[in-house]
Amino acid sequence: MCKLFIATGSFTPKQVIAMIDATNRSFATSQRDGFGFVAYGGKRKIAYGQYLNPSSYRGFRAENPKWVRSDRIEVGEIPKVTTALVIHGRTSTNRVVIGNVHPFHDNGTFLAHNGVLSWIGEGPVPEAKNGCDTEQFFNWLQQNGGHGMDAAWAATDKHWSGYGVFGIIDSVKGYLTVAKCGSGNLRWIGDKGNHFFSTDGNDLLKITRAGKFRFTKTTDMTPKTRVLFKLAATGSSVQWVGDWEGFGQRVYDDAWRRSMGYGSAKQDQWRWDGDTRGYRYSRTAGVHKTDETPKVAVNPSPAPSAAHTTNPFNGVSVPRYPDTERDLFPDYDPSCCEM
Repeated sequence: MCKLFIATGSFTPKQVIAMIDATNRSFATSQRDGFGFVAYGGKRKIAYGQYLNPSSYRGFRAENPKWVRSDRIEVGEIPKVTTALVIHGRTSTNRVVIGNVHPFHDNGTFLAHNGVLSWIGEGPVPEAKNGCDTEQFFNWLQQNGGHGMDAAWAATDKHWSGYGVFGIIDSVKGYLTVAKCGSGNLRWIGDKGNHFFSTDGNDLLKITRAGKFRFTKTTDMTPKTRVLFKLAATGSSVQWVGDWEGFGQRVYDDAWRRSMGYGSAKQDQWRWDGDTRGYRYSRTAGVHKTDETPKVAVNPSPAPSAAHTTNPFNGVSVPRYPDTERDLFPDYDPSCCEM
């Protein structure tokens, strides 16, 4: 599957470059269909890069010799203070072209996604220039009010099947959204003012270590959760935490198989039995659909406090979750970390 790394807090250019380089080293061995990042440090203080061949990445703004093919896009300069960083390594389930390298961006919003999505809503499938499901979802999200709007997120399970985790930067309003569906993988670690997420715990420790952070243990982010961070000039803060239903009935097709690393096989299917035995291999042709969701032991959602908070995008009052790491991430152990 694709891999994702997200950081928010306060980081120097040296730390940002070190984390981007470490992520590339970690991702490029298995995520070979694209590598990209976006670093945000305030309005008009944005840098992003997209590389079709991750192994050709030698550093942001580093020149390759003429005999090395380097399909890439690089824009901006690393901000003096970066408050949000999203990095993505791609394993393709569709066309391998530079236009499908994450993050997708439009009108100041940048989105990176790990997972597979299929349109199940009414009407035509949302457009995508190169047939990428992530771009389809991104365009749909933009057309339905933007990534911060509750109405769009509340409708994902009615319009989309599949699974996924997201890192989304709104550079115009200054927000970072981190979202995890019921079956996505996303690990977390943090300290005072800094939060880090990744689809793989070992990657998370390696990348943060490159940024001069010393952590020893990661913890799982609560499933079906969306976290909104407010990005300020020198740091970030948790603005809002809410439940998210995720996506509808999953379709176990070739795209899903490729995203899980099983390869593509038109006749061989992995099927969910609907019990604790997990996936069963069988030689049955066609696409297998199921209403069952894999039963994975997860932490219960943290209980909201009596207070309420207001979603800054639409003014809707919702239960406020305490802003401590322990309440956002139930099995967080502060003793595991040292700076």
